[in-house]
Amino acid sequence: MVDIINDMDSLQYIQSNHTPEEKKASLDLVRESYGEHVDIAYEKYYDWQYLENPFGKGNIILAYEGGQAIAQLASVPCMYKIQSSSVPVSLIMNLCVSPRYQQKGMSVQLMSGLINRIQRINEPSILAVVMPNNTAIKVFVRHKFYSMPMKLLIRPTKLSKLFHNPAPRMLLRPFDYIWKKGKSTCVQEYPTIFDTRFDDFDIEIGLENDIRHVRDSKFLNWRYKNNPRRKYKVFTQMGKDGKLNGYIVVRITEALRTCTGFIMDFVVRRGNIDCGRDLVQCALEYFWSNDTTLAVVACISKSVEYSLLKKAGFLTCPDRFRPHPLTICVKNLKEEQMK
Repeated sequence: MVDIINDMDSLQYIQSNHTPEEKKASLDLVRESYGEHVDIAYEKYYDWQYLENPFGKGNIILAYEGGQAIAQLASVPCMYKIQSSSVPVSLIMNLCVSPRYQQKGMSVQLMSGLINRIQRINEPSILAVVMPNNTAIKVFVRHKFYSMPMKLLIRPTKLSKLFHNPAPRMLLRPFDYIWKKGKSTCVQEYPTIFDTRFDDFDIEIGLENDIRHVRDSKFLNWRYKNNPRRKYKVFTQMGKDGKLNGYIVVRITEALRTCTGFIMDFVVRRGNIDCGRDLVQCALEYFWSNDTTLAVVACISKSVEYSLLKKAGFLTCPDRFRPHPLTICVKNLKEEQMK
């Protein structure tokens, strides 16, 4: 049965059941808003993101006018460890309004509809969104989300490739070797599926940190092995006892108008500085050998991984060079209900 969230000003707010018609409406809206070639405009990516998530199906609220979808707000469930306790979280992935209806308060109404639905059916009580754009962040601030700033770290890999003019490129090419890192023999590529060693590692790491995303083998396989649009490389370091000491996940793509290497995930045991250093060194060597210009990573400044990256030569990217605010926005609905 169709779940109508709200009906005002001739609009219907409908909870999607992921029917073929609703899926088409969502994809058409994304293509109209962002173009046809973004990842979220593809049906296989939709299925992966909203239907195959190991923590449960995604939640999409669609706004209709005259039978046509004109806006949507989508979220997926995930799990966080907060002081050793597992806490379900709804992670907002896509706030999308047709260009013809922007600047009319649609985003605010969609957010209100999502919050009302979560409170009504007792879904995860914490909402979170990672790195909203300049327009969306205003909506979250209006709904009293708490902001947790992140740092964007950047490091040259082949500095000469930043220049298109042959003269400075040739002049700087010898200096590219300054940024080259040798590959650590203690780190190995991990080409197979994530197994129970990552489950054990996630449990042990969860006891060390106050707040962190649960990264068990089911989540990691879904996130990095089953993604239909993106390919990742995984490097690990194992101890002599066969236990996992840490891992790093990387991806190479075109960004910032150049070939860029991204560190997508980086986790080590607290205090294992040598493992962290070796993993970063391996990632940088992989970026260098694949002719990237820059290495980029976003992280929270208080994490142990942040300090390891800074020691490896990563620099904080100035705010004026970032396209969007680098922020995690969080809202605890249960806490709000208790006030």
